[in-house]
Amino acid sequence: LGENIECTLNSFDNSQIIKTIIPPVFEGIIGDSLTIGDVKRTPDFSNIENYLLHNPGVSDPYMCLADFDSYYATYNRALDDYDHRDLWTKKAITNIAKAGYFASDRSIKEYAENIWHIEPCKI
Repeated sequence: LGENIECTLNSFDNSQIIKTIIPPVFEGIIGDSLTIGDVKRTPDFSNIENYLLHNPGVSDPYMCLADFDSYYATYNRALDDYDHRDLWTKKAITNIAKAGYFASDRSIKEYAENIWHIEPCKI
């Protein structure tokens, strides 16, 4: 496990996606101003950017960006799928149909039975 973590921590410096995407995000956020009450302020999120990308020692020690490359690839696949509406619709319906086991009704029922030890109330 230690080697995997060390490898992940060192991979941030090698991620072209992170180097390309993240700085403009922060520039966009920092460039916008907020009005709080009657005061207009420009928020400073540079400490977050520094923590994630430029921290002395180890950047992003809690690995907030550890799966960013994978997230970005998946995001782009989703955009591509959305451009093909028939495929998107099929995937959306399949996703809903296969989500049955993870439905909230089942979760609530299991909590009621196994954790709260209560009986359902008939309405």
